[in-house]
Amino acid sequence: MRLFVAVPVDGPAREAVANVGAGFRCGRIVPPAQYHITLAFLGDAVGQAQAEECAALLGCIEDDPFSWKVAGLGQFGSSKPRNLHANVEASGLDRLHRSVVKAADGAGLRLERRRFVPHITLSRLRAPLDVRDAAWFAQNVDVQLGPFWADRFELIESRLSPDGPDYRTLVSYPLGPDWDDLDD
Repeated sequence: MRLFVAVPVDGPAREAVANVGAGFRCGRIVPPAQYHITLAFLGDAVGQAQAEECAALLGCIEDDPFSWKVAGLGQFGSSKPRNLHANVEASGLDRLHRSVVKAADGAGLRLERRRFVPHITLSRLRAPLDVRDAAWFAQNVDVQLGPFWADRFELIESRLSPDGPDYRTLVSYPLGPDWDDLDD
């Protein structure tokens, strides 16, 4: 299975990000229903047993809900941009990212070690920006949105197809206390 762990972007956050991204036309545009903030990519070929163990360990993460915001736009790939994204700032994301990586390690998954850069992908680029999209990017590069609220994270399966990825949430993990477990 191809799996990743992410904070979903939905509700008012999804609408606000989609409104900003609506003027961009270059590359393969990510549908707003697929917006998310990746915490960790677990791999392209995760076996069922490892996926189940990782899912159980992710369920042990105790963290609080947190606010986040969009703080400008960015691109990955300096000479040949391959991704246009909204930069995300949130104090709780780094801690949650470290907890997710620890859970994946505990399940025996060996993740790529790279710097964590929270973002929401808006488009996957195949060529440099044309003049129209470069002008749009320049006008929107400093966009500020939010704050928004993160109250859960999810284990997601990604199935690739010629039309782009299809995402399916396998497990959703609430942030904050589990009210069912609290004593009266």
